[in-house]
Amino acid sequence: MQDDDGTTFEDDVLEWSVHLLRIKPQRGAGAGAVAALFLGLMYWGTQDLAMLAVATLALVVALNSFLFPLRYRLDHEGVKLRTILGSQEFKWRRFKDYHEHPDCLELSFGRRDLRSRILRAVYLYFPEEPADMRTHIVRRALAEFRYDDPHENDDIDSAPSNER
Repeated sequence: MQDDDGTTFEDDVLEWSVHLLRIKPQRGAGAGAVAALFLGLMYWGTQDLAMLAVATLALVVALNSFLFPLRYRLDHEGVKLRTILGSQEFKWRRFKDYHEHPDCLELSFGRRDLRSRILRAVYLYFPEEPADMRTHIVRRALAEFRYDDPHENDDIDSAPSNER
């Protein structure tokens, strides 16, 4: 099934695209002001256009997932994240924990190797449209997650008593 904006959600694969700069324009304005200040101070201090170009390129690379659209694909094997600079694939078995935020689903890695200590999580940002897409993303991700939810068995009866 495909929506008007090109978003698809099927039983096998879930794909969508998010442009964070459009969703959070205030944050973009703040980042732009800080970047302009940084580049202005750098040029004022060095007076070197080549160094300014390198610094500008470094900022664009660092902020690429915010400045340009992110494309997600969730299937039975894992998560594929594409940006303007390339793509990354993560297998479901690598994720050890998850947390829902108002605007995204955070899939966290275990801390077994060096890369997972540096790259702590993958964030699946929810698109603004369609409204029910958030539910599809969470269900699709958690269906493959194979993670025992610690909050799953929380009952009122199992609350600790105040006995001393």
